[in-house]
Parts: sequence; C-alpha cells; structure tokens
Amino acid sequence: MTVEIDLVGKRGVVFGVANQRSIAYAIAEKLAAAGAELAFTYLNDRLKPGVEKAIQGIPGSDQLLYECDATDDGDVEAVYDQVAGQWDGQLDFA
Repeated sequence: MTVEIDLVGKRGVVFGVANQRSIAYAIAEKLAAAGAELAFTYLNDRLKPGVEKAIQGIPGSDQLLYECDATDDGDVEAVYDQVAGQWDGQLDFA
C-alpha cells in the first residue's frame, strides 16, 4: 500500500543529517518529494561539509543550514528562532 502525502507549502527542519547514508537524509528526501521546503542542521564544523554536500541532492530545499547540537535545548531553540525568522514565522514541523 502506497500513501501519497502532500506537503506543498509546508516548511520544516531536519535535524541530524550527517551524510547521504543517514536516516535523517532518507527522511529529508521523502519530505522533499512530498513538496516540503526544508532547513537542516549540522552538529559541528567537522560535519558541515558532508551535510552541505548531501543536501545539494535534495530538491525543494532552501539550503538553510544551521549549526545545532540537538541535545542542547538552547541550540534547538536558536535554530527554531532563526528558521522562523527566515520563513516569516512559518515552521510546520521538525
């Protein structure tokens, strides 16, 4: 059974993309295929180049990329604030 989901006009943040083999990347591909606009986070400068390379292949991505340690509430809140500012307050999912 295939379920079609329409996320056109929806915007979200994907945490945890490390490279094209990560689970978060596979999720981002599905979200983008459903029409969602996406922003991404990376853990630190060492991982940033791999994430930048990975998200280039995701259509519909705004290529918004933020440093964030997802275990740090302050970092997560800062990403939400930055993304909301970038997207005029619209953030539909994470």
